Amino acid sequence: MVCRRVRYNLLSANARRSGSLKMRSASLPRIADNLLDVSIYLYPSPHDAQTGENIGGSGFLVSLPAENEPGRSWVIAVTNRHVIEHGNPVVRTNSKDGKTYYYDFAETDWVFHKDQDLAACPIRVNETNQKYALIGKDSIMTREKAKEWELGPGDDTFLVGRFIHRDGGQTNVPTVRFGHIAQMPSIVEDPDSGRRNESFLIETRSIGGYSGSPVLVHKQPFDWRPSRKDVDTKYWGPALLGVDWGHSAQTEFVHDGGGRETQMYVHANTGLSLVIPGWRLLELLDSPEMAAGITDMIKGKGRGIHF
Repeated sequence: MVCRRVRYNLLSANARRSGSLKMRSASLPRIADNLLDVSIYLYPSPHDAQTGENIGGSGFLVSLPAENEPGRSWVIAVTNRHVIEHGNPVVRTNSKDGKTYYYDFAETDWVFHKDQDLAACPIRVNETNQKYALIGKDSIMTREKAKEWELGPGDDTFLVGRFIHRDGGQTNVPTVRFGHIAQMPSIVEDPDSGRRNESFLIETRSIGGYSGSPVLVHKQPFDWRPSRKDVDTKYWGPALLGVDWGHSAQTEFVHDGGGRETQMYVHANTGLSLVIPGWRLLELLDSPEMAAGITDMIKGKGRGIHF
């Protein structure tokens, strides 16, 4: 049995009388402007961060509630482990007056997930002049929430990150790319590191530079849910589905002028992003190593902010 999701549209009077059903594709909802401010850029050095030179990676900011301190939270920068290990530990964000802030972090300032391609680092922010937004911990997807929301193929997603060809130069100008869930999580091995990352496949057309970007998911009114017999008119989200860590590639053999296949080949981007689920990020945020990193920041051992 083949099922497909449909989107319902209001019927005209003529359509109701004739019994015909007219439908149209619903456009994605307008996202809030401040969602762009969760994005951070990563660079090899402070000089690169100041000038906007050299391609590093993307990341985002998370709000982590402080244990035993109601009302207080820490700001955590999140990206991929491979972005940091490839020599891009310096973080850059925007200021409200059009300038930039950068953090002269070293690789040793970052905390890595034990087996997933994730990295995080507590940072201090300037609430007066720094332009930033945070993804709350309670907005990070859990296994339980995914089951409750009946997430599955076709659910709408978008990522916010660094499009390297138009990234803003000396200021962060993030780009939003839209897509949908193509496959629920399975294990995907990274051929470079050997890590076996739990990964959604997302039709979001990711390319180099988006590594570390947040991928968010939301449900529009009238989207079909498998367990419901009636139409669900509620909107939920956006929630952090996970963290982009790469894109799926396939081997394409080169053909000669006569159209014959040669032994030469290239790796072609399939357009499918690989996204580590939010519940794996929660493992890192709740780890003893993350708590130790926060303690070091409180004691002043972390790197400072510059602008």
